[in-house]
Amino acid sequence: MELQASGKTVGKPTGSSTDLVERAFDAFTDRDLGALLDAAAPDIELNAPGTAALARQGKAYRGHEGICAYFRDVARIWEELEVVPHEYRDLGDRVFVTGRLRARGQGGLIIDEPAYWSIEVRGGLIRRLSAFTNREQALEAVGLTE
Repeated sequence: MELQASGKTVGKPTGSSTDLVERAFDAFTDRDLGALLDAAAPDIELNAPGTAALARQGKAYRGHEGICAYFRDVARIWEELEVVPHEYRDLGDRVFVTGRLRARGQGGLIIDEPAYWSIEVRGGLIRRLSAFTNREQALEAVGLTE
């Protein structure tokens, strides 16, 4: 499994929710589970529909154990997984990230498509992270329209 992230932030104050999200993406890139769990609320909800559909009938990953299960599922399902955030938009208690997702599955499935993330931050920790490949759905999740 290969994970990468690099991007720019739009309107990011120091110590913002976006700082936390960027650190979480960096931890994901480095496969640093400890650092990712440090950024996550104990009751975090992770909605990663691609991996969840293949590993757990589309169900969300919940809590720190859910994040650990997600990492195990990713290692089992994907030969490579690259997450490339391009832009972070700080919306206060939410961060909207646009980027790209590239993956190669164990059975030869190849994905290379735009990706969007809606991340809810509460109390200095990530409470909910949802991944999307549909821009309209992602914008709706953070209360934005084009």
